[in-house]
Amino acid sequence: MGDGITDIIRRTLLVGIGAASITADRAQELVNELVERGEITRDQAKAMVRDLMTRGTEARNQLRDMVKAEVRKAIDEADIPTKTDIRRLEQKIDRLTLMEEQLPVDIEEEGEGPL
Repeated sequence: MGDGITDIIRRTLLVGIGAASITADRAQELVNELVERGEITRDQAKAMVRDLMTRGTEARNQLRDMVKAEVRKAIDEADIPTKTDIRRLEQKIDRLTLMEEQLPVDIEEEGEGPL
């Protein structure tokens, strides 16, 4: 199971790594190089950095959502109980325990009488 989940996560990460990995500093460096070479103006550079950062944020959000979806899918396929499943079982156990505690003690003792 671990290898399948690991492979899914690895492939999903590789899909979004390009746009998601650019940092503000690196984007600024790239844009500054374009300004120095005279390929774009300072105003264009500012707009480009904002655009790159927006795209990077969007790509990271999409990547996070894809990873979550793939992990959920892998968990569902592996039939692993969710937190909600466990909470539901805990609540049932609590109700049964409470019911057992409320049973009269002499019901248990009645079965011990003479045959």
